[in-house]
Amino acid sequence: MTNRAEKIRTIYAIILSVFIGAVGIALVCVAADIYYSGEGPGLIYSREIVGDRLKKLAIPLICLLAAIIAGAIFPAFETKAKRTSEATLQKLKRRMPAGGSGEEFERARKAYYNETVLKIFAWCLALVLALICAIVSLVYLSKTAHFREGDLSRQILNMVKTVLPCTAVSVLAFVGASVVNGVCSQEQVKQLKIMIKCGSREIALPAEIEILDRVKKVASHDITLWAVRGVVFVIAVALIIAGVLNGGARDVLVKAINICTECIGIG
Repeated sequence: MTNRAEKIRTIYAIILSVFIGAVGIALVCVAADIYYSGEGPGLIYSREIVGDRLKKLAIPLICLLAAIIAGAIFPAFETKAKRTSEATLQKLKRRMPAGGSGEEFERARKAYYNETVLKIFAWCLALVLALICAIVSLVYLSKTAHFREGDLSRQILNMVKTVLPCTAVSVLAFVGASVVNGVCSQEQVKQLKIMIKCGSREIALPAEIEILDRVKKVASHDITLWAVRGVVFVIAVALIIAGVLNGGARDVLVKAINICTECIGIG
């Protein structure tokens, strides 16, 4: 791909990402506006209210759809995925020397393993934060006192105030760990190249590569795939049952009836 096409593709990707984010935020705002525009204690909606709110998003949605189609059609937007630092690192690990001598080799080896420790620490910290946030959210959601009969809007708002910050912290923790992982991988690639250059010709396959190969073989097996599907299915069924017992199904049904029968006008 030429430099000009690469610049066009980069600019297109940035503009499309910003546009999608803006349309998403606008859609959330319109949905909230529709929700709070209901009349009466049952929040009765009308087709006029919904049509008037959604009409404002017609042009942005059409432009977004056109931009996506343009990106799939025009050759100038074609691109080839670049090799990431992590992929380069995994490839170089298979050439890691068994040993070496000299101050440069020892300095590179020490720096390489320091970066490995930093990556492990970053991911462990992200996992701990995500676990804490999950526990806080589950404790709140498991208490039926928070979802007793009453103002449904207030219950939802209180739930969002508790669960949303926990979700945001978890996401940011993993994003931060991913950034740290990428930066450390770039530094490890540099140090590993020095080790290969200054080390012996004998290759020492790291244990993590052997483990990774075994994991790939196990993950590619049909039994593993069906086991994962089974676990996900059991979790989904358990959450559905918990929601029904908690009264959430009735709240969703009432809200769906209000929207469908009163907004669309089939009732």
